[in-house]
Amino acid sequence: MRYGIVRKIEGEASPGLQRRQVEINGCDVVLEQGEPTREDQRALRNLLGRLGAGDEVVISSLELLQLSTGELAVLLRRFFEVGVTLKLVGGSATIDVVGTSVPRALSLLADHETRRPTRPPTSQRSRANLKVLSRYQIDYAMALRRQGKPLRAVGLLFQLTPTELLQLMGGDPLDEAKT
Repeated sequence: MRYGIVRKIEGEASPGLQRRQVEINGCDVVLEQGEPTREDQRALRNLLGRLGAGDEVVISSLELLQLSTGELAVLLRRFFEVGVTLKLVGGSATIDVVGTSVPRALSLLADHETRRPTRPPTSQRSRANLKVLSRYQIDYAMALRRQGKPLRAVGLLFQLTPTELLQLMGGDPLDEAKT
């Protein structure tokens, strides 16, 4: 069976153009999605994992699969072992990726890696919620301060900034800065 995949991905061809490219190749089933969600991604992986010998996957770009290069390499190896053909139909020519030549598949993986980082950038963690210390921890922090331990060292013990620790101990950060 021949499966076509059409997805709305930023930076890729429009879904309408992708659909025309896939339909030209005579797909039996066309999976068309908007911007992929986690659930869509899980369903696609399940579909690709169930394909067997003689099946074909037709896509316009590897980016439509939304897989890291490592995940893509595992998928291509599985396709090669089982006998699934992957066709890229975007651009000027149709390319059989799996089933004909391993060097071509490796070249595509290398190109994919240069365009798509393996791990998306993470946003900075917000410390909006102040960490709550137990009464015992606050008493211990105050005892350490009375013994002359630096506020920074005590804060590191509880993984808090000096300002956060002072707030929890009931002190004024401005008073501490003056001393």
